Amino acid sequence: MSNEQFQELNDEVEQLIKEYARSKNRPKPFETETEKGAREIQIEYDKQEKMREFDYFGTDFVKKRDYFLKLKREVEALKLTERKAELEQKLKDQTITEKELLELQVLISL
Repeated sequence: MSNEQFQELNDEVEQLIKEYARSKNRPKPFETETEKGAREIQIEYDKQEKMREFDYFGTDFVKKRDYFLKLKREVEALKLTERKAELEQKLKDQTITEKELLELQVLISL
């Protein structure tokens, strides 16, 4: 594998790791400064942990690629869960549109 391919994979994984950490540690409504600080620390911890896991594979491109694909599925699952929660809240607030209601039904059926 070329250095260019490794660099591209590293860049994509780095971006996914950031997205993973942000999705996993969303701000809570009415978050206090202490909670915000703890959340930011947890975001950094999650990023470092995922990067260590990725770096563990060294120069094995196939294992790194497999890790990337696994992480991508995790991020997608977190996004779906977040979207579902958002739509459920809209349903409770009675501000959901017909299109969003259909989307919620699909998400529930998954």
